[in-house]
Amino acid sequence: MRKLIGALLAAALLAGPGIAHARIASWTLNSSDETSVELERAVGACASPDLVFVSIAFMPGGTTEYVDDEPLPEGQPYCYRVRVRNLVAESPWSEPAEWLEPMMPPLKGSWTFCALEYKSCSFSGTREVRFGVDGAYVQRVVSDGTACTATVFGDPAFGTPKHCDYR
Repeated sequence: MRKLIGALLAAALLAGPGIAHARIASWTLNSSDETSVELERAVGACASPDLVFVSIAFMPGGTTEYVDDEPLPEGQPYCYRVRVRNLVAESPWSEPAEWLEPMMPPLKGSWTFCALEYKSCSFSGTREVRFGVDGAYVQRVVSDGTACTATVFGDPAFGTPKHCDYR
């Protein structure tokens, strides 16, 4: 078995009829002989040393994404990781990827553009900041500015240029 490459590459919010808060987790495989893929989720920030992961899906080999549609509390960070198995071994767990369950409905007030992706969103005080593109945002409450990156927020629209707004 070759090694799993990359971590979870995206965790994005899905919205549509019948889908309130669903996340899509996707990853990249660097093998062709895996027989199964396992995905785990933990409550808390990925940097936390005391995470307790729970298996949420066992999928056939070759699977590269999973829709996690279990309702989760708003404003809470979650950490995902994945590994593959074949007939003789299993890979190590991937690097974890963090997802912050957005708070819905958003706070009242209009949004102010503050930065393109990979730039700094500067403001004073505590603000609600959203990162993404029209129809696909991740929101956090932050103080005194933040980097406008998927590393900070998670990636709500993988492969699409994003921006940050605050209010």
